[in-house]
Amino acid sequence: MSKNTSLLLACIAGAALITGMTFTEYILADLYDFHDLDLILGMELILCAGMLGLLIILLFPHPRARNGTYIVLEINRYGTPELIREIQEENLVFCCRKMFSMEYDILRDMQTQKSGGRYIASVKYLDEEAKSFCAPLNRIPTPAEAAKIIVEKSIPGRIRIFRNPFELAEWISDLPEDLKAVYQEALEEYLRQRFHIRKIL
Repeated sequence: MSKNTSLLLACIAGAALITGMTFTEYILADLYDFHDLDLILGMELILCAGMLGLLIILLFPHPRARNGTYIVLEINRYGTPELIREIQEENLVFCCRKMFSMEYDILRDMQTQKSGGRYIASVKYLDEEAKSFCAPLNRIPTPAEAAKIIVEKSIPGRIRIFRNPFELAEWISDLPEDLKAVYQEALEEYLRQRFHIRKIL
């Protein structure tokens, strides 16, 4: 179910709830000879405020990557941002492959076996940079290990990975002035598309 459909159903359900509560209150008021209209109006306002708060939360989510996702910044050969996107944790191992500039597919050209839902590959064909990255694992990192190593050590390369947009914004704030504006524009474009946010820096 799409987000717009969910919002529409939430609005319909909220309107039906408020209408039903209103009729119920007036029916009870007639049955029990209770005519405190100020109290009835107050209850309706509380219901409306609650529905409005729910809609605001749904329409404007907190700008943080979902659980199990990371923000990926791809940098082109000119040192400017090529793409900002989200990536699932289990796909981080393929980001590792791109960072090592490997020209072959891990799953096809390396001796790979699938163990417990995680791909374990021999590192004997990797270059020195890749070996130093994987050491002392002596294998391609699992997705969780790759995420931890990349995020904590900030290994330089054409791909950088962040936990959420705020970490990316902080990294951009430390760039030289001539690059900062370019990266900030790319980040704002990503935020407009993903979170409908205009400014973060």
